[in-house]
Amino acid sequence: MKSENVAKFNFTELAISGLIILFFIILTGCSNTNPSSQSSAPLCLGVAYDVSQSVANVEMPAMTTAQLDQILAMLKKRGGVIAFGVVDEKSFEPLLRAQVVPVLGQLDERAQRNQKNIKVLADFTTAVSAKFNRPRNARRTDINGSIARFALFFDEPNHPANAEKIFIFVSDGFDTGAWRKFKGIHLADDVLVFAVGMETRLAEKLFGANVTLFESIDAAIKSLDHSSQ
Repeated sequence: MKSENVAKFNFTELAISGLIILFFIILTGCSNTNPSSQSSAPLCLGVAYDVSQSVANVEMPAMTTAQLDQILAMLKKRGGVIAFGVVDEKSFEPLLRAQVVPVLGQLDERAQRNQKNIKVLADFTTAVSAKFNRPRNARRTDINGSIARFALFFDEPNHPANAEKIFIFVSDGFDTGAWRKFKGIHLADDVLVFAVGMETRLAEKLFGANVTLFESIDAAIKSLDHSSQ
């Protein structure tokens, strides 16, 4: 009788243990088979920042180093590349760029890659800060020149096929620059534009249907952060 009770007890323990193991298998399987495709995809970011007198006149909020740090933190988390350019009299100029490599491999290799990323982003922050901390006094606003330059960046063939391409465009959108008469300047269809401080019809004229409008830079960064979840 005693051995029969022990056998029943052991069977009950085994059954409970089996259920617990099955629960964890299901839980782990769910978490592994449904990853967020966006969260694992590298970022391909462009940031255009208007430094013309017109945006100063309407008191459009200025970009800060803290906001840049937030953007770069998302880039570091996911990997990828970022390019920055100002919108002024001659916007079709070389962009400031930084590439963040994935932190993979053995422990020492990961440490080396992480240190490389830190230096790259620090140098990039210094260079970009000098650009957006300048007086916003450009006499003309070369919107089309800026879009044309970033179109080259986003169209480069060496970006990963699964990269999420986002273009943050901080400007009132009124083009008075040298490229304003050029037609057919547009971004590829896989580029999502975050237009900050731009009137709706003007934003849609410049960027088509792939544009999301924001009133502030902080709101655009928050939306970028959500896309990184």
